[in-house]
Amino acid sequence: MGFLSIEQAAEQLGLGVHGLRANAKAGKLPGARKIGGRWFVHRATLEKFFESSLPAQELQSESQAKA
Repeated sequence: MGFLSIEQAAEQLGLGVHGLRANAKAGKLPGARKIGGRWFVHRATLEKFFESSLPAQELQSESQAKA
């Protein structure tokens, strides 16, 4: 199982950390888990989510707006 920190995921996706974290807290980011007070995202789940288009596009828009 490969996990990325929210910061790593945001960097790879070109999104803002704060927006991505907010979406994780809101339950809009599949595969996101809080471990030891920090947010992590399951890499394979994140990749599949962003390949699926519409939900990912909405999340990208929200994340960029909050960045």
